Amino acid sequence: MSSRSTNVAAVSTAVVFALLSFSSVMAFAQPVTTITATNNATTLAQSLLGSSGAITVTSAQYIGSNGAIGTFENGPLGLGQGMVISSGQVINMSYRNPKTAPNHDWGSAGHTICNSLTSPATSLDAALLRIVFDVAPGVDGIQFDHIVASQEFPDYVGQEYNDGFGVFVNGVNVALDSNGNSITINGPFFSSGTVLTWPSNESNFNGSTPRLTSRTQVVRGSVGNTLDIVVCDAGDRNYDTGAFMTTIDVCVGECTGTSICGNNALDPGEPCDRLLIASEFAACPSGYMGTPLCNNNPFNAGADGSCSFNPIPDGCVDINECDDEEICGPGSCSNEQGSYDCACDEGFEFNGTTCVDIDECENEDLCGPGTCENLEGSYTCDCLDGYTFDDFTCVDIDECALNAAICGPGTCENLEGSYDCACNAGFEFNGTTCVDINECALNAAICGPGTCENLEGSYD
Repeated sequence: MSSRSTNVAAVSTAVVFALLSFSSVMAFAQPVTTITATNNATTLAQSLLGSSGAITVTSAQYIGSNGAIGTFENGPLGLGQGMVISSGQVINMSYRNPKTAPNHDWGSAGHTICNSLTSPATSLDAALLRIVFDVAPGVDGIQFDHIVASQEFPDYVGQEYNDGFGVFVNGVNVALDSNGNSITINGPFFSSGTVLTWPSNESNFNGSTPRLTSRTQVVRGSVGNTLDIVVCDAGDRNYDTGAFMTTIDVCVGECTGTSICGNNALDPGEPCDRLLIASEFAACPSGYMGTPLCNNNPFNAGADGSCSFNPIPDGCVDINECDDEEICGPGSCSNEQGSYDCACDEGFEFNGTTCVDIDECENEDLCGPGTCENLEGSYTCDCLDGYTFDDFTCVDIDECALNAAICGPGTCENLEGSYDCACNAGFEFNGTTCVDINECALNAAICGPGTCENLEGSYD
């Protein structure tokens, strides 16, 4: 293995020639990228998890040196936040002026996955984050933005120092250039004329890719998918290579290929050519998912070279909310374009989101002479005496019809909420029925000079 000088002063004159003059550099506006080194795999996975809720991380594992992986905010070329990974120290990746030469020898081993990138050279100082994830039904693939940068460029392109970076989804590398090639120092990209050099690449590396958006398909609703993010040195452990990687999100439809930020076409899932997009279509309309495609987009079959949109932009597909079997609760879901409806069970109503209980007791007159009690999907009435609940309201009880003998020796007359008895002679109504009048008790002198004997309905 040959040895190389790692003195900062040894940076290639070719790179120096490519850089702007000192005065231009001082005037060049650069982002202030904040990098925090951490090898906490859960924290790293969370930094990559999108906001759609359609990706669920089930496990995460980091293999590599402490300090070779971390998170960032306000990244280069418009990357907001995410994860950084390097064959050296990630804290050396952010832009600085005067420039330094990112170079750190961890003295650590490579990795089998990285060997597939660096072959025939053996990988060294490898850092690898493995994430296992599930995707929701309706998700056709995943997508992410990334920038790959290296200090090997340009002096060691085409030599044995074939550092590499890859993102392997279910064993297949998808972090490719726009022509479908793996991104390694000896790959086609770093020999092309499209390498971004310092300071325009807004990092501390000699050269980098532009901001790339990579997409790959997964099986809808699949579980146990693997995501291996890896970077490594090759040939020796000098001069670092690293990558900035942002949110992993979902895509629908044609989820393949890599697009380039700044190519004046909005590719699926790509946020960085947004200047082509009317602000109202920065995202798909409510009820749809995907990426709105402008008519100058090669993925749009009806492309006519202008940036106009259909009422529902191409690239936006209806979300079938009814895939969630519990979305309507006590009701049946019916999917509609851009929306859905719920046919609710009796006693429930659709509130625009799900079926909710109808509070019938908001109608204060519902129970009439009674008190309403709301129930889940129904109600009941606690009726006053003389009334009964007929499953709708409180109605009068016709005691005379219910019990023909209720008055005994008398005639029953139904009243609202009650009844009355017109009793035969010798009887009186006690509020329940007709009972005998004890004339002897009422009037002790009723028989005069005689003895009174009470009889049923009379006396003697």
